[in-house]
This record gives sequence, C-alpha cells and structure tokens, in this order.
Amino acid sequence: MIATLFGAEAPLYDAPTLAQGLVLVSWWKPVLLLLPLGFWAYVVSVVLDKQAARFHLGRDNWNAVHMAVGTLAFLGVLLIPGEFGFFIALPTLCVILALDVIVFALLTNKDERVPDRHRLKLDLAALKPDADAKAKKKASALQKTAELVIKRPDKSTLSVPEKDAPEYELRVAAEELVLSAKRTRGSQVDLAPDGREHYVSSFLVDGVRQKGRTMSRGEAEQLIAFWKDAAGLDPEDRRRKLTGDLSLVQFDQSSAT
Repeated sequence: MIATLFGAEAPLYDAPTLAQGLVLVSWWKPVLLLLPLGFWAYVVSVVLDKQAARFHLGRDNWNAVHMAVGTLAFLGVLLIPGEFGFFIALPTLCVILALDVIVFALLTNKDERVPDRHRLKLDLAALKPDADAKAKKKASALQKTAELVIKRPDKSTLSVPEKDAPEYELRVAAEELVLSAKRTRGSQVDLAPDGREHYVSSFLVDGVRQKGRTMSRGEAEQLIAFWKDAAGLDPEDRRRKLTGDLSLVQFDQSSAT
C-alpha cells in the first residue's frame, strides 16, 4: 500500500535489506575468550589429568569438577549483559579457570601419594630450554628399562609407557621391586610402614624376612596402587584386604616371581 507523504509517493516503511545488516558480534571477542579456554583445557588434559591418573587421585571425580568449572565459566560469559559486559566476562573467565588449576594443585600437593619431586608448582625457569638438563634426562631414562611382561587377570598385557612419559618411571620402580625379590630368591614381597612418613620393602627368603630399601610413603603407595591396578583391583580401596592375580614374564621368556 502506497501513501503520499510530503507530495511524494513512498512506502509506509522501509524493509531492511541484507546489505544493510550490521555485524552484531565482533570477531575478536570470541577469539579472546577462546584463548584462555584453550589454554585451560590444555593444562587440564596434559598436566592435571595425567597427575590424577598417575597417583590415583580420583581421576574421574576431578574430571567432573573440571567440566563443571569450565561450564560455569562459559555460562558466566554468556550471562553477563551490557555493551561492556565482555570486559567483565573475560577477566571473570580467567579467574574461574585459574582457580580451578590452583585448587587442584593445592589439594593434590598435600596428598601423601604425591612425592615431593612430583608436586605441581609454577617454575618459569623450567619453561626455558635447557640442553644439559634434557641430555641428562634422556641419559637417565635410557639407563632404566622395563623388563617384565605384565598380564592382567583377563590375560591382556599391561602396555609399557613411553620412556619420556611420567608413568614409565613408576613402571620401572614397580618392576624393580619384584626383580629384587627374584634376585634374592624371595617368595613374597611386602611393603609396610616404618614410622609415619616412610615405608620399607622386605622379602621372604627361605622363611626368613630380609629387609629391602626404605622409601617415602608417597612412593610406596604409588607402587601398591600400580600392582593393585595391574591385578584388576581398585587402587582406591584401602580399607579391605584384597586379593588379585596376575602373571609376570621377563622379556627373555624366563619366569619371574
């Protein structure tokens, strides 16, 4: 319908065209929001998740907490209104994600299962390339070798981690405990508290108990958790007496005790 206004024919309204559309969201805002989210996701998956898995710190529970925190942070960004809401949402997002990492580090560092040398800390110097340190680490890793084939109760083989993986050190230490018993002709290996902060290994040789090496409580609990997991037991169940089965074979196919 056409109306005459000011002596000229014109439509009652002008419908906006596609060419007149406005960009309602700046492209750089989502990019800035994705940067802290991406970095946080990397830290959670590469550092925190591996730390929880390695020391049996309730990995599933922590992952649920991380997911909840990430969701909360993302929703917080969406729910902050206003033209300048982005400038409030971005620092809020960073604070929430940083708190998630900090709380994880503070709580897990207090856990006795985590040895002092493996506790999480912010070391900016460690971010700098150090050729000597890398060479020493590589040489140290080459000196340690996994010697056992470990088969679970379902006959599946427990895979050997890569030498540069943190789990490899635990695998070698767990094997060494068993191989030490084999070298002494021991028929039984025990790990028992020797005071409040230390454990001692011992071997039953021809009915006589022989003392092995002393280790920290955290290291001992890692070894116990490793063998419980290999035997199909729950590493988190510490209240009951558990019995499991597994088989060990050396790579040269000679049997190991």
